[in-house]
Amino acid sequence: MTKRILASILLLSLTIIPGCGGDMPLSVQTVHAAGTPNSVFHGRYIFQSHGQFADGAVFNEGGTIEADGAGNFTLNSTMNTLAGSVQAASLFHPSSIAGTYDLGPNFTGHAGQPQTNDHEALYCTPDGARCTMVSENIGFTWLATLERD
Repeated sequence: MTKRILASILLLSLTIIPGCGGDMPLSVQTVHAAGTPNSVFHGRYIFQSHGQFADGAVFNEGGTIEADGAGNFTLNSTMNTLAGSVQAASLFHPSSIAGTYDLGPNFTGHAGQPQTNDHEALYCTPDGARCTMVSENIGFTWLATLERD
């Protein structure tokens, strides 16, 4: 009987002590629906990006990304490129592009769009509410911020 009471007190103290305001932070693990890190990047995201082409011309872009939580996304955007760019047939470039992504256990990974030969590093918050993409392309650079709609 005494052993049961001591075991119960020990178990209770292990449950209570970490949350008692000491320097020991509480850790909460997020459980993802599909059970993989890719599943956090899902739904519709609003994004904005800006960057610079190899010839020095700058651009701004905005649009949406639909991610399926299984490694695929579709980007719909409009890019405004300053005149003079080799890439600029006109000042505005509406586009719809399919891509893929792969996130690791720490919610960082890579994405790419074969249609445009773009490659980017992808960083997401553990709940997938916000992500950042950074260009890994040679010849131009850009940064995009995404927020779930």
